Amino acid sequence: MEQVQKDISRYEELIKSNATSEKAYDDLLFDYREFEMQKLTRQLALEKLQIQKEKSVIRSPFNGMVLAMSVEAGSRVVPGNAVLTIGSAGDLYAGVAVSEEMLQLKIIPPGTRIRPIFMSAFTSLFGMLPLVLATGSGSELYRGLGSVLLGGL
Repeated sequence: MEQVQKDISRYEELIKSNATSEKAYDDLLFDYREFEMQKLTRQLALEKLQIQKEKSVIRSPFNGMVLAMSVEAGSRVVPGNAVLTIGSAGDLYAGVAVSEEMLQLKIIPPGTRIRPIFMSAFTSLFGMLPLVLATGSGSELYRGLGSVLLGGL
């Protein structure tokens, strides 16, 4: 680019002294303008691609892990539709209703931090086995309940 600008300056001096034709100067000037237009076109194309890239990245508002994807890579998405399910990697806070009796008996004092146990389906199967295999008095009730619960898993 600098070289072309120097050439234009030289040709301007040569034209003043009639050492070159105006056509050669005009050709150089048109080539320079065409080069400028190509540069501008490429800059605009680059800006467009950068905007497309920024709009194609989905950022989560919190740290987490992708649990399920609803769309495939390269698919078009519409605002408002779920594209994936994210599980939080941070602490999970849950509001739990506690009966008045438990509070009065101070089994769980207000403000106590508790650690919930999340059971998987496999753990639930093992938890239902004693109900299904029960043999004592009233076991008929438990076996039916256990069978229904196991059948639902």
